[in-house]
Amino acid sequence: MEICAQRSVGILPAHTLWAAKPERPIATKFFLDISPEQQLRRFRQRLDDPARHWKISENDYAERELWDDYISAYEEALSKTSHKHAPWFIIPSNHKWFRNLAVATIVAETLESLGMEFPEPTVNIDETARKYHHAELEQEKKTGKSE
Repeated sequence: MEICAQRSVGILPAHTLWAAKPERPIATKFFLDISPEQQLRRFRQRLDDPARHWKISENDYAERELWDDYISAYEEALSKTSHKHAPWFIIPSNHKWFRNLAVATIVAETLESLGMEFPEPTVNIDETARKYHHAELEQEKKTGKSE
């Protein structure tokens, strides 16, 4: 079990979003959880669809035998590395549409909670607009076209 736990921590299927915040960076971590039945269905799809053959690994079925050990290792790793400032979100992922919706919702809410705003422009917008209109007129004179 110790070997499996050490190995599992290194291959957690996580995606991390980093966003700057004055007091500390924010890490939003996702554990994409599928059931053993769904994994088996995906293995079948890989066998049936030549475009998915590249996903097949020699280790697929050997690793599947260690399912319970992996789950224990994931639970331990997630419980030890989930913090208020860097939580883990366990996302049910049997259905990819739901997984995508859940992750997108959490990312959007996390970004909105930062209260970020566009910075003030560093140029004079009126002067820049004047230069643009002048360049546009010059281009029309060269090409004889107006868009």
